[in-house]
Amino acid sequence: MSSQRDRQTGEQEVPSCANPRQLVEIAVAHAREGRSAEAIEQFRRAIQLDPNYPAAHHNLAVALAEQGQVADAITSFTEAIRIAPDYFEAHLNLANTLAMANRKAEAIDHYRHALALRPDSAEGLNGLGLTLTEMRRWDEAVVYLRQAVRLRPDFAEAHNSLGLALNDLAKWREAEAAFENALRLKPRYVEAHTNLGSCYAHQGRLTEALAAYDVALWLAPEQVSTHWNRSLSLLQLGDYENGWKEYEWRWRRTKSPMRPLPRPMWDGSSLEGKTILIWSEQGLGDTVQFSRYVPLVKEKGGTVALECPSPLLKLMARFGGVDQLVPEGQPLPPFDCHVPLMSLPRLFATRLESVPAPKSYITAQADRVERWREAMQSTDGLKIGLAWQGNPHHQWDRHRSLPLKQLAPLAELANVRLYSLQRGPGVEQIAGVSGKIRIVDLLDPAWTDAEAWAEVAAIMVNLDLVITVDTATAHVAGALGVRTWGLLAALCDWRWLQGREDTPWYPAMRLFRQDRLGEWAPVIERVAKEVVGLRGTSSADWKSE
Repeated sequence: MSSQRDRQTGEQEVPSCANPRQLVEIAVAHAREGRSAEAIEQFRRAIQLDPNYPAAHHNLAVALAEQGQVADAITSFTEAIRIAPDYFEAHLNLANTLAMANRKAEAIDHYRHALALRPDSAEGLNGLGLTLTEMRRWDEAVVYLRQAVRLRPDFAEAHNSLGLALNDLAKWREAEAAFENALRLKPRYVEAHTNLGSCYAHQGRLTEALAAYDVALWLAPEQVSTHWNRSLSLLQLGDYENGWKEYEWRWRRTKSPMRPLPRPMWDGSSLEGKTILIWSEQGLGDTVQFSRYVPLVKEKGGTVALECPSPLLKLMARFGGVDQLVPEGQPLPPFDCHVPLMSLPRLFATRLESVPAPKSYITAQADRVERWREAMQSTDGLKIGLAWQGNPHHQWDRHRSLPLKQLAPLAELANVRLYSLQRGPGVEQIAGVSGKIRIVDLLDPAWTDAEAWAEVAAIMVNLDLVITVDTATAHVAGALGVRTWGLLAALCDWRWLQGREDTPWYPAMRLFRQDRLGEWAPVIERVAKEVVGLRGTSSADWKSE
């Protein structure tokens, strides 16, 4: 927040007959000296003397916000604006506070009101642009942020904000220039060094990214976001030794604090006579991918309780090494120690060459598999399952997912039958391509999430090939040992490494990567050519490869 108090000089001691203006002057002086509690007390005294003094409400709000009393600060800002509707600083600081409280739509209203009063406010334009960026309204954000740096070319923070918006738009070179402008103006700007590193990383320039992160850490060794982003680059480079260590910095992020559990975290030692709780911490795909470590934990002795997201309960019902499967959100059983699932690679000192990668480690339920085998046995040719849409709330989903219509070349191939593995967002596209893409939708929208994943797994086992974007479907297919072709955007997750057509995590998976971000057509063309080579192969021969 910009802390734009109506600062005026005044005596430190409170006159016996002080008026509201004098009290505000004294309170501002206290605030400058870091005496926040005394400042708040004097602002409140001023308001008692004159409840309609807008500067007292505004300055009280700033002091409260700086003390973390956000709700009370918002109330006081609002009162200042009620008394003085055209109070620019109150609108601006209220907008800043609302944005920090994640009340972004309200923040935008007050930024716009502030800018209506002062269109040349670079601070207001920066705040509005940054908030729009956080709401993924990047094109709008860029307009306001360009105006902010146009009005104040020396405003390093606005250059950094512009870089963030351009980075999210995948305009890497422009984003890079914006971050460099911020650093030219403010060479010790840690956040801009980190953001420049992320900009390099998104372009696949991981060595440069690590160098930028190193500069940021020289300036601020405890900068959490820098360590976190550095871990992702290390892991994508395949430097697992250092990457897993850095990955532990995720617990210091405000978005993912360590879970407050009453027992210590496991250190990798023997578990004889003990019960360990292993818990999921991220998405469904992460749970599937890293559950491979559960049998290794079991080998340490003791009893293993696995907390599992409810959509995966039926799929994981007979998972090896699990003594007790605990639905996420249900009361936990007694345990002696715990470990988050994605800390296990570090505890087992996983390197590229030592990734535990059995051909399959999840098993579809036999009765479901047989039922789908009978339902699909009359199908001639290759049976191919498709998944084209990930979670739309994922930060990079607009890059990793693709429209179903772009898979049309596969539907044009002879001796191929396509099946939809899509559920939820994206399934509505099937109706939109009716008559253009022949695809069989076997999934019942009435299934619960847990039922759906169990059924999808059974369907996959009866397919010759699964073709999927980077979403949980890819991990389930890989964990089942089903032959899987993964479609990867040029900007992809760290787990797929760089430039490889295979992955150490799933032996039965092959990767097809974009050469340029957003260009799926060449990828689908390569996939279609590969499928042509399989059309004459019988289902049995194909699966035995």
